[in-house]
Amino acid sequence: MRISVAICFCLVLFGQKSLGQTKQELLIQLEAKQKSIDSLKWIADNSENVIENRDRTIQMFSEGKVKLEGEKSELIKLLLQRDAEIARLKKQTQTGTSKTITLNNTRSGWKVPAGKYWIIHHVMTDYTAGVYLDSAKHLVVEGVHVFLKELNGVGIHDTTTGNLGPKIYCSLHPEETMKLPIVLTENNSLAISVMRDQLGKLVLHSGNVVFSITEKEL
Repeated sequence: MRISVAICFCLVLFGQKSLGQTKQELLIQLEAKQKSIDSLKWIADNSENVIENRDRTIQMFSEGKVKLEGEKSELIKLLLQRDAEIARLKKQTQTGTSKTITLNNTRSGWKVPAGKYWIIHHVMTDYTAGVYLDSAKHLVVEGVHVFLKELNGVGIHDTTTGNLGPKIYCSLHPEETMKLPIVLTENNSLAISVMRDQLGKLVLHSGNVVFSITEKEL
């Protein structure tokens, strides 16, 4: 009887110990599983943050790219404006090339070359004034007159009708002439008529007229 009781007691103690060991093992496994779950959750949360940060970075890059493209366009426009301003100032400040052109009633006209413009500064003739007695023995002082005969092929000087047109030069009365300088742009042409004596008694003059001009680039 005593032996049976002892055996039962040992079995109970062994069973309790085995159960205790099993429970401890399960707790360890449960803790390990929980750590794995926590790690996976951290990885998942961190992945969401990484994706969110990636998307935010892509959006910021796209917005920055659009902004940079706009700034680039504005800078290019500004550079073109500056280039145009520099070109304009260069044209304004260029000294050009000084020239003289000799005309007369035989060779009476010229045409401004393409891409150029001319500035007429001075007009001179080889004859200034003459003195003679008219039929009534009156002293007459005659001068030289240079009229604008044609402008771009259109006649504006006609002695038969008395329509003499604009006067470019007058040796005795410069106040009667067009004001200098005169600017002629590309492809413009003009022709002159050189006459002598007083108004109402004008005759063709065989001398030359010299124009002092400056030629510049457009």
